[in-house]
Formats: sequence, structure tokens, C-alpha cells
Amino acid sequence: MKSSLVVLSLVLAITTVLSCNKTENGGGVTGLERTWKLTQIATDDNKNGAIDDYEKHNVATDVNDQLKFNSDGSGYQTVVEAGSPVVYNFTWTYEAPTINRVSFKHDTIHYTVISVSDSRLEIHSTIDTVLAGYVYRAL
Repeated sequence: MKSSLVVLSLVLAITTVLSCNKTENGGGVTGLERTWKLTQIATDDNKNGAIDDYEKHNVATDVNDQLKFNSDGSGYQTVVEAGSPVVYNFTWTYEAPTINRVSFKHDTIHYTVISVSDSRLEIHSTIDTVLAGYVYRAL
């Protein structure tokens, strides 16, 4: 009887560990599943490997850039700059702290989640060896 309990405990422990390491495709547990509007952008101008507060700048008032993360692992980015909207569809996964965003052309962008709350999302990515930062507010 004791050996059965030990085996059962081990199976439960292994299952728990494996399920904690799963990639999250939304599901409401990441805090990302909503529409976000870009409010600030930044680049690591001083090349210190971090985005400092003074490197963050408000986006122009005529720019409307929104990200939508759906709980089924799909999403889209809508960008409107002085005119017509352009929509970029993608799929996404989340492995804390990284969002992996894959476009229909199979291009992948890796974002590091710096912070996420009900009202604010800050993510960073490296593009062509330049660290970039993006701050969004929830809609």
C-alpha cells in the first residue's frame, strides 16, 4: 500500500512539474489576452543594455498602433499612420518571460515581458542588434 502511495505521489509531482513548463497560448492566464494601444516607444540610445525612462518617448498623435492577443494563440497588430489601417496577423505563445510572435510568413519576433498589469504592458525586443522598448495601455 505504501509503495502505491509513493508511486502515485511521484506521478502527481511529475505531472505538476511538466504542466508548469507548458507553453501558454493565452488561455487567460498570462494577462496578455486583450487589446493594447501603443503609447511609448524607446531604443537603447546609450547602449547600456537597458531601456532607461528618459529613452521612452510618446508616440505621435496621428499614429494608432494596437496589438490584440487572443486566448486561442492568435492575434493581430493594426497600424494606422495618417490614413488607412494595415493589419498584421500572427500566432503567439508565451513562455515566461518571452512572447514568441510568428507572422504568416513565419517571421518570429521575440518580446521580453518587462511588466504586465490590467492596464499596462511593457515589452522589449532586439531588432538588428538594437534593443527596442514598447509601452502599451489596455483598451
